[in-house]
Amino acid sequence: KIIDAKLKFYRPNNRTIMSILARKRIIGNGDTVFLWGGREDIISVKMQRDSFIHNRRGKFYHNDIIGQPYGTKLWSKGKAGWFFGLSPTPELWLKAMRHRTQILYHADISTICQRLELRPGSVVLESGTGSGALSTSMARCIAPNGKLLTFEFNKDRVAAAKVDFANNKLDHIIDVTWRDTCNDGFRLKDVADSVFLDLPSPWNVIQSAWDSLVEGGKICSFSPCIEQVQRTCEELSKHGFIQIDTIECLVRPHDVVANTLTTFDFTEQLGLDPKEISDQAFKGKKRTRTEEEEGGVIKKAWKMLTKIAPMACPRDTHTMKKTMYVIQK
Repeated sequence: KIIDAKLKFYRPNNRTIMSILARKRIIGNGDTVFLWGGREDIISVKMQRDSFIHNRRGKFYHNDIIGQPYGTKLWSKGKAGWFFGLSPTPELWLKAMRHRTQILYHADISTICQRLELRPGSVVLESGTGSGALSTSMARCIAPNGKLLTFEFNKDRVAAAKVDFANNKLDHIIDVTWRDTCNDGFRLKDVADSVFLDLPSPWNVIQSAWDSLVEGGKICSFSPCIEQVQRTCEELSKHGFIQIDTIECLVRPHDVVANTLTTFDFTEQLGLDPKEISDQAFKGKKRTRTEEEEGGVIKKAWKMLTKIAPMACPRDTHTMKKTMYVIQK
């Protein structure tokens, strides 16, 4: 290991393959690179010598990318287009991954991980692997010695998730099991610090979740419909869960855009002579003067040219409901 004297922490110096958990600065053969061309234009690519990627931005040769530092602006052959080559993170993976199901987004994921108090070494049960977006973020929270046991009833999604976790070098933390937990449960006893449910009928799994949790463990159920929340809360109360809390995450992003505004000079209305106004008042601004004759009286009108000003405009929002329960046995 080598030490950074300024930041006062250790960085391992023997990294060979880039992954979400193992960061390095130079792109190498076999590493995963996220090609970022904009907020909605992100591609995940595994570097292989003598290969290339061809899209609307041009042709990008892997040999030209290998050896470059992460964060470099990468140009296509002939400078037709560009991407930024970024290092893997769960947030980028969420944007670039193939959505096999509806996925959770950053507002829900961060709230779930924080309320479940996930930390290195935690043992977590997840029912409803889906596309693996939440699983990837949970794995980063509980690494390096934690364990995530995730269950999915769809066999094809199980196989696809195993491939994704292996490619992201998370398969030593995440175990994927093909099982319908709504009917068969977790089949575990006093092993989990936290349980997460993303199921159509989570109330059917409450008893199994209770058996799987250690004393003082926590459970979270994510449900889009208030009827699901109501029924699940009733079942939790029957089983002795306490501190039942229901929250709704609302996110409203804003874009900063250029907007044309017009400003006016009211010196005439205020009884001031525009000629006597110091040029310092208009320093750095463009102005024009127009004169109109009406009945032999000269009317002076000073007009300020339009300016470009930043303006915040709301974008689409993502709204879901989820129930959060804290258990004490």
